[in-house]
Amino acid sequence: APVVFLAGGIFWLEFDHNLLNLQSPRLESVRLEHELIERADQSVWFALSMARDVEEVQRRKAAFAKLPTVDRVEEVASLAAASDPAETAAIERISKRLALVPVESPAVAEPSAVRLRAVAEELRERLNRVVGQLNQAARDGAALSGAEPTESTRSEMKGLRTAGEAADALVARLHSMPDELVELRIAEFQQRAANELLDRLRQLRAAANPEPPALADLPESIAHRFVGKRGTHLLRIYAAGNVWDMDRLTEFVRDIESVDPRVTGHPVQTFYASRQMQRSYVHAAIYALLAVAITLMLDFRSIRSSLLAMIPVGLGMIQLFGLLGIMGMPLNPANLIVLPLILGIGIDDGVHVVHEFRNQKGRYRLGNATATAIVITSATTMIGFGCMMFAEHRGIRSLGQVLTLGVFCCLVTSLVVLPAILRLLTARREEVGNAESSELKSQVDDENCLRVEESSNPPERIQPRRVSRS
Repeated sequence: APVVFLAGGIFWLEFDHNLLNLQSPRLESVRLEHELIERADQSVWFALSMARDVEEVQRRKAAFAKLPTVDRVEEVASLAAASDPAETAAIERISKRLALVPVESPAVAEPSAVRLRAVAEELRERLNRVVGQLNQAARDGAALSGAEPTESTRSEMKGLRTAGEAADALVARLHSMPDELVELRIAEFQQRAANELLDRLRQLRAAANPEPPALADLPESIAHRFVGKRGTHLLRIYAAGNVWDMDRLTEFVRDIESVDPRVTGHPVQTFYASRQMQRSYVHAAIYALLAVAITLMLDFRSIRSSLLAMIPVGLGMIQLFGLLGIMGMPLNPANLIVLPLILGIGIDDGVHVVHEFRNQKGRYRLGNATATAIVITSATTMIGFGCMMFAEHRGIRSLGQVLTLGVFCCLVTSLVVLPAILRLLTARREEVGNAESSELKSQVDDENCLRVEESSNPPERIQPRRVSRS
C-alpha cells in the first residue's frame, strides 16, 4: 500500500531545465539576473546569426523583429545605411554655417570696471523691486482670501530673495576691489568662455559631415564585435521574456531557426544540451538495465531469481520518484547523475538477499549477517553523499537529497518488501517440509514401538537335545 501511494506522486514529478536554479541564490550574478527578469522581463542571453553582407543583415533583422518571441536585434550595419535626404540637407546647411567659425579664438573686448559696477547695481535694484512687489501681492492676497501662499509661490519668492542677496554680495565685492583687478578677472573669464564655446563649435563642425557614416568610421572596440575579418556581419537576437523557462526557450529557438537554421548562441546551446542530456540519461538507464539483467542471468542462471534481485531497485525507484513529486523536488541536470548510483546500490542489495534465499532450505528468513551488511553499506553511502545536502550550491544539494532518498528507498525494499515476497514464495517449502517431518516422525515412532515389543516378549530359547549313549 505505501508503494502504491507513493507511486501516485510520480504524476507531479517535473524536470527543471533552468540552470539558474542550480546556482546559489546569494550570488550577485544570480540576484541581478532575477532582478532583470522581474523588472524588464528580459535576459542577458542572446542568440547569434551570421550574415554575409549588409543587405542580408537588413533582411534578417526585419524577419527577426517580426517574431513575437524576439525583443530586439542588435547590429552595426544599419549605422552605415543611406541617410534621409531631408536630414542630409539639414546637415549641409549646418556645415556651411559652421565653416565660418574662426580657426583661432578672437580677442574679447576689454571690460570696464565702472560699467560692470553700474550693471550689477541695476540688477540688484530690479531684483529687490520684484521681491518687494511679490511680497506685497502675497500679503494682499492673504488679506482678501485668507489663504496662505501656495508652495510654488513660496519657492519662487525664496529663489528671488536668494538672487537678490547674491546681487548685494556681488555689488559689495565689486566696490571692494580695485578697477584693475576687476577688469583682469572679467577679461580672463570672458576669454575662457569664448575658447570653450569655439571648441564646442569646432567639434560640431567636424561631426557635421553630410556624407553617410561608413563601418570604417566606427570605433574599433565596437566594429570588431559585429564585423569579421572577411566582412561577415553578426546579429544579436534578444528574447522577449524569460528564456530560463524551458517553454519560452523552446518557442524562441524554434522561431529564430525559422529565419536562420544555423543560428547559435547560449540560448540555442542550452536548449539542445538540456534536451540531449535528458534523452541520454533515459537511454543510459535502458542500457544499464539491460546490462544488469544480463549480468544477473549469468550469475543466477534463472529468470525468476534475476527478477527477484531487481525488485529493490524497481520498487525503490518508484518510491523515490513518488517522494520527489510529493515533496516538490524536481529532477535537474545535476541530480540525474546519481540515478545510476542508486541503480547499482539497489541491485547489490537484491543480489545479497536472493543469494541467501537460494542457499536456504525451507521457508525463507532474512539472516542477520545479510541484513547487517545491507544496512551498513547503504548507511555509509547515505552518510557520504548526504553531506552534500548542506552545500550552498543548489545543484549539489539536490544531488545529495536525491541519492539519500533513493538509497533509503532501496534499503527499505530490500529489508522489508523483498523478504516478505520471498517468504510467500517459500510457503510451499514449509508445508512440504512439515509433511516430510511428520512422515519421518511416524516412521521413527513405528520403529520404536517394534523395539519395545521385542524387548517385552523375548523369543523362546531352544533346548539342546541330549543324546543317550548306549
